[in-house]
Amino acid sequence: MHESENYSEFPVVGDWVLAKPPVGGTAVIVRRLERRSELSRRRPIDRNSLRTSTERQVLASNLDYVFIVMSLNQDLNSSRLERLLTIVWNSGATPVVLLSKADLCPDTDAKTNEIQTLASGANVHGFSSLQGQGMQAIRNYFKPGVTACLIGSSGTGKTTLLNVLCGTQYKTLTIREDDDKGRHATTARALFFLPEGGMIIDTPGMREIGLMDDSDLTAAFTDIVELAGKCKFADCTHRVEPDCAVLSALAEGGLQQEHYTNYLKLCRELEFQASKSSITKQQETKKKQKQLGKLIKDYYKIKPK
Repeated sequence: MHESENYSEFPVVGDWVLAKPPVGGTAVIVRRLERRSELSRRRPIDRNSLRTSTERQVLASNLDYVFIVMSLNQDLNSSRLERLLTIVWNSGATPVVLLSKADLCPDTDAKTNEIQTLASGANVHGFSSLQGQGMQAIRNYFKPGVTACLIGSSGTGKTTLLNVLCGTQYKTLTIREDDDKGRHATTARALFFLPEGGMIIDTPGMREIGLMDDSDLTAAFTDIVELAGKCKFADCTHRVEPDCAVLSALAEGGLQQEHYTNYLKLCRELEFQASKSSITKQQETKKKQKQLGKLIKDYYKIKPK
């Protein structure tokens, strides 16, 4: 704890650590081993001070797969999906999109195909935990040594899926009928072992999915990145420039308006976070220089030149 520079270095669910044997009932973590993947987001806003943060919050680590769970109802939001895909691709793990409650959707195949076009190479599966539909495709990802994580909004069926996979009976809550919004059943991240081998981490529903200033949109928006390589200007912002391949594709119908809008929104967010991070670093440097100057003055008061 004393050697960590920020909260992101503290152990999280999924970490491997070296620990001293318990003396009197409690083990002591000596060192956290290096992570091979790290699922993280920008630390959520402080609702008391309404201040945004530039600090990284690590949700889970050492993951092979991250299951993005979305239900086939009003929760099916393309903007949220592309944001989640961005943080998963940046984590070093492989994203898999799981569309829950397939038994309640009359056009599951059409919805699955629609999401597949936005998934940027990630596998997409429709499933129903209660009916058993599509469950074998999910189980096929697991084998000894494989770790996966469930993320998504509250009420999408993450805990129900966990109960089916692990044979547990954790409490679940029904969604609100008026707007299909979920309620928190899971309140903390925890790791579980599957009977056939492998491990899975369940997480609480996330309201905020803030990107870090060093996030990369390449994997989540491969089509736009490929088009950007054909633009006339190397620093094209794809907003107003002439001979922009992205804008041309948008005008010709080769690029979906919603997909393009989501891309610009995330670009603006990253630009803002980068500028905010730069200002924060300048302020921290100035503060350290001021502290150092004060120490030097105090030193020479005690021991003059």
